[in-house]
Amino acid sequence: MEYQRADRDAKVNSLLDAVLLNAIENAGEHNDGDNPRIEIIASVTDGLITLEVRDNGPGISEYELSVLSEGAESSLKHGSGIGLWIIKWGADLLGGRVQFSGTDPTGTVVEIAVPVGEA
Repeated sequence: MEYQRADRDAKVNSLLDAVLLNAIENAGEHNDGDNPRIEIIASVTDGLITLEVRDNGPGISEYELSVLSEGAESSLKHGSGIGLWIIKWGADLLGGRVQFSGTDPTGTVVEIAVPVGEA
């Protein structure tokens, strides 16, 4: 595993811990490949910290993404867990956004962008 130190520090709300932890746990738990890989990339620009959690797993199903994009679940249509919701709700509560991409066997990228502020 290779680590690279960022060239600048940024303060963020501690709620980001739960958001990032769920993104990392989902990347690990749902990666059943022979050589699982998770990469986290952080950058700070224009008052936002952007965190990308990248993996080489099977991707997030279109069904799971559609439940999130509709913004609500029902007894007939619901996701398989709460992890993606925690990521989405946490980013929303922090005044940020989350984007899920890469829904094919090449992996998934979860991009979380939240305002830099007081910790």
